[in-house]
Amino acid sequence: MARTHGALIVGAEHRYYGDSLNNDSLELSNLKYLSSQQALGDLAKLHQVISEDYGGGSNTTWICFGGSYAGDLSSWFRIKYPHLVHAAVASSAPVRAITNFEGYNNVVRASLSDTSVGGSQQCTGNISSGFEEVGQLLKNKSLDRLQKDFKLCSPLKSENDYGAFLSNLQDYISGAVQYNEDGTDNSVEYICKTIAEDEGSPYNKLMHLNQVFLESMGETCLDSSYEQMLQELNKTKQEPASGVGIRAWTYQTCTQFGFFQTCDVKTQCPFSTYLGLGLYLDICNDVFGITADEINARVNFTNQYYGSDTPKGTRILFVNGSIDPWHSLSVLKNISDSETALYIQGSSHCADMEATSADDKPQLAQGKLEIKKQVSNWLSSSGRQRLTFKLI
Repeated sequence: MARTHGALIVGAEHRYYGDSLNNDSLELSNLKYLSSQQALGDLAKLHQVISEDYGGGSNTTWICFGGSYAGDLSSWFRIKYPHLVHAAVASSAPVRAITNFEGYNNVVRASLSDTSVGGSQQCTGNISSGFEEVGQLLKNKSLDRLQKDFKLCSPLKSENDYGAFLSNLQDYISGAVQYNEDGTDNSVEYICKTIAEDEGSPYNKLMHLNQVFLESMGETCLDSSYEQMLQELNKTKQEPASGVGIRAWTYQTCTQFGFFQTCDVKTQCPFSTYLGLGLYLDICNDVFGITADEINARVNFTNQYYGSDTPKGTRILFVNGSIDPWHSLSVLKNISDSETALYIQGSSHCADMEATSADDKPQLAQGKLEIKKQVSNWLSSSGRQRLTFKLI
């Protein structure tokens, strides 16, 4: 699109994510600057600097792009700084904050059952039954067996150890659903084929999947220690090129968004109900000293400040895929003629942001064309010079 429209692309690195962190950025005293509001202020400053350096003034058209959290920022930049950006595309943007994000795993179940991406009811049933047996063994305190069967790095000693174990065990599955990279080991089809390889019980199938996962990661054991989890989250030095740092993102979930992916009773979650909200609330308190009441208050503030999934803006396009579990917190239907939604069947997290490929499924290919058409219409109607702005 940039080549077609003769546009300049600017990639903005978040001050807390990416390579160029200050040595003390992740110290608790400095995390107070880690907020979406500060990020938007940084973008406004970058807008000023780029405009000055490249000679773009009030007659230049800026269009903002972003995916996932950056998709939130893209839409919010348009809403809070409408005088700076003409329009925004927000891909896979979970604009509704929520403490207990039950909906994530409900979509995981539906996507694992979706035959159009290689899923099936049988696949979902095997995964669900396997986790049910894991839950029964936890209930019966058959902890030595679980440590042996799933090659745990340390013994299970507490309820939060159970949560750490289950979170890591299901992450491989939910991550494959979220990104669903066709033809790779990070896809629904691969998960379901791997599950089917083992001819034993659903529990044995889950053991097999875990072994395949460990081998793919070059690991010999699965982390299951809550104390080890806390140690990782308390690290204030980030490895180079580590992208979205776990400490920074966890801080933002505790202070602004929630997004805690639980597996509660009476939901469609295919995993174990032992993974509840308590684990995440304990993490926020143990690492950052943030209580459950504070989390709920901050989540409510985020929704009031930005408008949740009914924001009031203009010239914003929200793009989501049906396979992506994050779509349940985004805008899925048109709010107005100029605040619209594009829902792509069979598409995954931020897949529409990838370059057009001959391998794109028809629905995704059509979705990318719709995005290009909308951007062209925005630019044609602006009557100004053109400058696109990409959030990364």
